[in-house]
Amino acid sequence: MEIAGKVGVITGAASGIGRAVAADLARRNVRAMALVDMGDNIHAVAAEVDAVAGRRVAYPFQGDTTDDAFRASDEVWASLGRGDWLEAFDAHPRIGEKKGGAWSAQEQSGTSESTDETMTAMASANREYEQRFGYKYIVCATGRSGDEMLAMAWQRLNNDPETELRVAAEEQRRIMQLRLMKLVE
Repeated sequence: MEIAGKVGVITGAASGIGRAVAADLARRNVRAMALVDMGDNIHAVAAEVDAVAGRRVAYPFQGDTTDDAFRASDEVWASLGRGDWLEAFDAHPRIGEKKGGAWSAQEQSGTSESTDETMTAMASANREYEQRFGYKYIVCATGRSGDEMLAMAWQRLNNDPETELRVAAEEQRRIMQLRLMKLVE
């Protein structure tokens, strides 16, 4: 698997296999990684990993709870920039499209009860959004109806590009948190 440019979370990173995996990922040009472990030496391990990479790639977190892993993922997400965020946005199907994996389908299930009129308007909002901002409309769809997501799209079209990028990045962070929760449930 190609790992260069990817982002990851390594648990048990202060020793043994976790430490070895972190160093290997640094050599393979990973973009960033959260190192989560209870060990007192996790910060020293992060410094070693950064030295192997020749730049900051490791974000250490001392803890052993799901909350610690979520904090780690949030810090890594916040450390990334526009290009990284746009890459993540591009991996999503547009709201209302029937593409994507099982998680996307489940997350967008609020559109299943939407009228044809709402879905036609959503397709139009998606196109207008992409023309204005240059990337897909990103919204954390879980628990939202098609009408609600459509209203949000029209409202967000009023944002300036810098503000909207931050709003979209926060929506992507929320999606990431929900998906991490699915992994640990």
